Amino acid sequence: MQSWKEVLPKDQYLVKTDTALHEFDRRVLTLLYQPLIGPLSFSLYMLLWGELEVYKYWGSPSTHKQLMESLQTNLDQILMARKKLEGIGLIRSYVQETPDIKNFIYELRSPLSPSMFFGSDFPYGILLKREVGEHRYTKLKSLFITKDINHSEFKEISQTFSDVYHTKEQDSLKLDDNDSFTDTYVNREGRSEVRVGNIDFDLELFIYGLSENFVPRSLITDEVIKRVKLLAYVYGLTPLDMQKVVMDATFGDEDELDLDLLSEKAKTFYEIENFGRMPKLSEKIQPLKHQNMRYLEPRTEEEKRIRHFETTSPKDYLIELAGGALPTSSDLAIVESLMVNQHILPGVVNVLLDYVVNKKKMNLNKKYMENTASNWARQKIKTVKEALDQIVEFEKDVAEYKEKEQKTKQNPGSGLRKPIRKEILPEWMTDPEYVEKRKKEVTSQTDLELERKKLNDRIQKYKNRETP
Repeated sequence: MQSWKEVLPKDQYLVKTDTALHEFDRRVLTLLYQPLIGPLSFSLYMLLWGELEVYKYWGSPSTHKQLMESLQTNLDQILMARKKLEGIGLIRSYVQETPDIKNFIYELRSPLSPSMFFGSDFPYGILLKREVGEHRYTKLKSLFITKDINHSEFKEISQTFSDVYHTKEQDSLKLDDNDSFTDTYVNREGRSEVRVGNIDFDLELFIYGLSENFVPRSLITDEVIKRVKLLAYVYGLTPLDMQKVVMDATFGDEDELDLDLLSEKAKTFYEIENFGRMPKLSEKIQPLKHQNMRYLEPRTEEEKRIRHFETTSPKDYLIELAGGALPTSSDLAIVESLMVNQHILPGVVNVLLDYVVNKKKMNLNKKYMENTASNWARQKIKTVKEALDQIVEFEKDVAEYKEKEQKTKQNPGSGLRKPIRKEILPEWMTDPEYVEKRKKEVTSQTDLELERKKLNDRIQKYKNRETP
């Protein structure tokens, strides 16, 4: 296969995804897809998945040469593996051609759910049976089957969303293999459903305040009302707040209200009202693209320390510093303020926490930490390594200053004396011809001054003679 016609080692690529990939997807890929696509295609997918950042949907730019080095194979094999992934629907590839290189985007797609994989609409189940045999096929299929409840024989007693913190403990049920249960496939989507329940929300006030010109009544369906009550409960918004949210999410000419857009507008409204703060911000970890030890195995104590800062959230690190005690709300507020107002990344916050508690031997001083974070933000410190280097430089400067200060106390005549400034003359002032010319001018000027002085003396003497 002549891969050089389609892609070269120097060509760059980016990985993206429009869906959230989960651990269950990894299980489906390993057990069901790998026999069909082969180990190299499976490894390629997992490598591209690993390049996606935590909590984000885009990876960092890389070259196909790096793919060759990571997978330890040639570009022909990688291109064939990629096409297998494309053919089975796990990757969509896009290319942009420039005069120098080609830029590729590899969009990862989530695998099919087990029910769809083994369903009659897709031939994957038949292909899998052919690849692994009847016995292995049956065993793999059984791994994704669980027992479902026969709802006609059971009464649901689940609590609603607003009552979730008041649920009563129920005796555990032992699942027996009888007619009350039927086989059903385990799906990543599951059957989770958030039910609003009896939330204290003035629906009449909410509807009454909506302008018919901006929000037609036909848009306020039962599903919209359900979502409005849920968002009001989650973000603590009033009916008047939700009126603003709904009007912001409505353009006036659509046939239905986009529930996802409504949720996004409610989140934005909450952020603005709460100065950009969102819940559980302190539980995030350092983004992968700003991790120095991303693909490296730590060998030294310093590298282990960097890895620990990068993979631990500030909240967990506060617990660690406190010997297992939960952090106070004021400490978490300081951490979130650094991340929101100063845009300090979680791993860098950990370095600052460690320095203040272990090095400075002090409690979390908000003013001190904010001043330090502001200084780091101006210097655009993004990684744990940069923050640690900054602390080393700071400690070095402090030590040098203390040493000079000590010498000054011991010997006041030396130490911090200011150096004498020496002016540097321009070259034309030191030119020999110019110097000789100036000497003649000065001499003639001096003679003239002497003659003028003698004349003034004679005049003064004459005046004194005529004075009575």
